[in-house]
Amino acid sequence: MLLLGRSLNGVVFLIPLLGLSLSKKGALALLFAVISMAATGSSACGSVRNDAEPLLATPTPVAAEHTLVLPPTELTVAAVFDITTSADRFAPEAKALLANSLATWPAPGRGGVDITLSVLSSRSWDAGSQILAVHLDGLPEKPVRRASIPRPLAPDLEACAANTFDRANCVEKATTGYNEALAKSLEDETRADVEFGKDVDAFEHLFNQRKAEAAALAERITNLDLGHDSAGSDVSGALLRGAETLQRPKAAKRILLVQSDLVPFGRQQPAILDLRGIDVVTFFFDCPQGIDCGAFRQANEQAFLAAGAAPVSWFDPAASRLTTSILEEVH
Repeated sequence: MLLLGRSLNGVVFLIPLLGLSLSKKGALALLFAVISMAATGSSACGSVRNDAEPLLATPTPVAAEHTLVLPPTELTVAAVFDITTSADRFAPEAKALLANSLATWPAPGRGGVDITLSVLSSRSWDAGSQILAVHLDGLPEKPVRRASIPRPLAPDLEACAANTFDRANCVEKATTGYNEALAKSLEDETRADVEFGKDVDAFEHLFNQRKAEAAALAERITNLDLGHDSAGSDVSGALLRGAETLQRPKAAKRILLVQSDLVPFGRQQPAILDLRGIDVVTFFFDCPQGIDCGAFRQANEQAFLAAGAAPVSWFDPAASRLTTSILEEVH
């Protein structure tokens, strides 16, 4: 006689009752006991906790079952803000756009970002023109639950029917082996669920930490006093300073982000501009009155390309205001 039991999560247990004589009431009692024991098994899917509390900038790390591997820094940005008379009216908007872009940067699987911020002034080449440098680490991919040991197939008891003289032992051996293999699978499913839960908790904790760090860095950018300079506009020095900053990092993507009308005035820093491997992006670019805008932009773009830049992108004030994340746009 075989007693078929099914747990609350759908697990089927086979119990041989060979040689036993039970009343209907006794069989039902035994079946209820089997179901009660099986109900403690774990489902294959498990549940994902999402109970992370708001975090401080430097929270206590949460232990993960598996190491969370951070991706390398994937983007380095040298941002230049024009604080001269001809273009400083756009600096607050440009600063806010960069800050918002940094605040929304953290995402699963995305690498870190380095940002240096300098001002374009009459003394752009001076080392003091660089007023801020920030770094934000990346985030690993979201955890994935590992595969657990597959549940065994139900035993083929019909094969025991051919064994006339030892059928009872055949059935008992088949069902015992099945139940042992099933128990092993359920145990591994539970273990995989626990491991996955720890990994998810650790990831969510790190994600919240990274968002808090990004928000704090964005606030620093927002609160920066860029100043004002009416003595001159050293465009050459600003581009040279930004390009020099970007020559050192080994990030996959390097961007020279320039908010300026690119109109030189006064003394210009002499040097050869090297933009090899660097993308040039001008945002809040506004052609000064009385200048052929198309020819002026083309001349600057040809100069950037001749210095090795590829590609060169242009965002006028209207396009810049429609952009929610300049880093996403250029990345």
